[in-house]
Amino acid sequence: MKAGAAGMKQDRIGGVVSIAVGAGSLVEAAILYPFRLNSTSGDFVMPGVVGALLVVMGLLLVFVVKTPPFEIERPDRKAGIQMLGTIVILFAYWWAISELGYVIGTVLASFGLFKVVSGYGWIRAAVYAGIITLVLYVVLIQLLNIALPTGIFNV
Repeated sequence: MKAGAAGMKQDRIGGVVSIAVGAGSLVEAAILYPFRLNSTSGDFVMPGVVGALLVVMGLLLVFVVKTPPFEIERPDRKAGIQMLGTIVILFAYWWAISELGYVIGTVLASFGLFKVVSGYGWIRAAVYAGIITLVLYVVLIQLLNIALPTGIFNV
């Protein structure tokens, strides 16, 4: 299926959405600006930078980018199952992190993602899930002192 004209319309729609989200982010940055520590640090910086980038990129999509015609290919069955599996695992992770805690939820979610996306065997996926969870635990909880949910098992 050809998608030349449709691609240009989609670029414009995406650009307008990007501009709207960026404008919202800039409004949030303006709201947070009075609570700044100084002119270059505070909670306003990230929404301000992201908002500005979204507005600029959205303007580029609306007025500058001209998408050339291209062929749309439907993903094969395996890729479709991987995409759907990833979405299901991420929603399950959203639930698991609050109910089971960060550590258990992260181990289970990363194990599931390694199985679904990469197709690794059980042992390899379990080892990689353990490594990812350990690294994130050390960085987020031990080094950055971020309080994350412990869940029903207090882990």
